[in-house]
Amino acid sequence: MAEILPEDGTAGTLIGRVQGKAGPCVVAVRAEGVFDITRSAATVADLCNAADPLALARSKGERIGSLEEAIPSLLAPIDLQAIKAAGVTFAVSLLERLIEEQT
Repeated sequence: MAEILPEDGTAGTLIGRVQGKAGPCVVAVRAEGVFDITRSAATVADLCNAADPLALARSKGERIGSLEEAIPSLLAPIDLQAIKAAGVTFAVSLLERLIEEQT
């Protein structure tokens, strides 16, 4: 798990997504395992945009299993939130995103 978790393990508030039986689930990774918190936040974007995202991330949820058991079903943690890029193409990307949002 050293490759997946930060140096301090599960000391922080860790969120992610896994592919559940009914579709993608928002999860919290804790020392006790991986917990489905989709009832508190339907998407990671909802979680990030909430008035108190930390409280939602720490909501009880249903235990899915250990992190080792959840690894095969891990998804990218980003779903609907906008991603900002930096670099030589930033200005072009910004314009393209603005055009896409308007259409």
